[in-house]
Amino acid sequence: MKTALTLRWMDRAVGTRSAGATMWPVVCCVAVAVGGVGGWHGVTSSIAMAQSRPMVAAGLPYSGMVTDVRERMIEIDGRLYACDPKVEVFDDDGNEADFSAIVKGAEVRFRLKQDDLNKIDRIVVYLPR
Repeated sequence: MKTALTLRWMDRAVGTRSAGATMWPVVCCVAVAVGGVGGWHGVTSSIAMAQSRPMVAAGLPYSGMVTDVRERMIEIDGRLYACDPKVEVFDDDGNEADFSAIVKGAEVRFRLKQDDLNKIDRIVVYLPR
């Protein structure tokens, strides 16, 4: 692209036109069209993926891998967290799940209570498939 623009500028300065200089509008249009199609595809696929994800994971800032599960306690990436008595547990499809759905090796996204930074009040479990 840079060489085509440089050639055209040089042709204007000298007063001649070469065959390569007349092709630059076509090359520019093709490059923009291809980039636009790829860019649009990226936008539409991102929108489709976002729509397929459950909304229960929205607002859950923390994530990790469950390394151990104890009675009302979850160890995530080596750090132990307590669970609120009213903890909300969801599966990756957005359905409510029981606390027993949280198993060792599962990926999770979770939120901590505002008044207790070591207590989980909402968690989404992505089970291995």
